[in-house]
Amino acid sequence: IPGCVNIFTGRAGAPRARPRLDDRMETRANHVLIGGFTLAVIVGALLFVLWLAKNEIDQRFAYYDILFEGSVTGLNVAGDVRYKGVRVGQVKEVKIYEKDPTFVRVRIEVDANTPVFTTTTASLEFFGITGVLFVQIQGSQVDGAPLLAQAGQEVAVIPAGKSSLEELFAGAPRLMENAGILIERLSLLVDKKNLTSIENLLNNAETVSASI
Repeated sequence: IPGCVNIFTGRAGAPRARPRLDDRMETRANHVLIGGFTLAVIVGALLFVLWLAKNEIDQRFAYYDILFEGSVTGLNVAGDVRYKGVRVGQVKEVKIYEKDPTFVRVRIEVDANTPVFTTTTASLEFFGITGVLFVQIQGSQVDGAPLLAQAGQEVAVIPAGKSSLEELFAGAPRLMENAGILIERLSLLVDKKNLTSIENLLNNAETVSASI
C-alpha cells in the first residue's frame, strides 16, 4: 500500500551449519599430503638431472692419480696435462699423499679417449724457462692393457717417471767422469816434452818454408 512501511513478517532463515572440526582436519591433511608429494617429485627430478649430468661428465673424462717423490714446486691446480705434447686435461688436486707423506699425490682429469695403459708413465716437465710445470703422459702402447684401479684405490695410479731435467741430472756423474778423462788426456798432450816436440816441429816447418 502506498505510504505504508513494509514490515517483514516472514520467519528468518535458519543459519548455515559450520564445517565440523573433523572435516577441516581432513582437508588440511589432504593439502599437506599433496604438497609433500609435489615436493618429493620436484626433489626426485632434480636428483635425476644431477645424476645424468654426473654420468655424462664421467663418460667424458677419466681420473688418475700420480705419486711424485720429489718436489712439485711450480705445479698448480688447473695446470696442463699433456699427452706427447698435446693438451688432454688438467690437474685437479695437488696434496700430500695420506698413506705416505714422502710422496705428493697429483690427481689429473683427462679426456676419456686419452690412451692410458699399464705401460704409461707420467712426469713433470717445464714450460720453457718459465718455471711452470705441467704433467706429461708418455710411453703408451696401442696394444697395451688399459690401466685400471686396483683394490683399495679410488682411481687408477699412473707410475711416475723421470723428467727430462731429472734424466739430465742422472747422467751428470757420467758426464763429469768423461770430462775428467778428456782433461787428463789434454794435460798429457800439452806436457813439457810434447810442447818441446811441437815447438821443434814448428821451427822445422818455418825453416823449410824459408828455404823454398
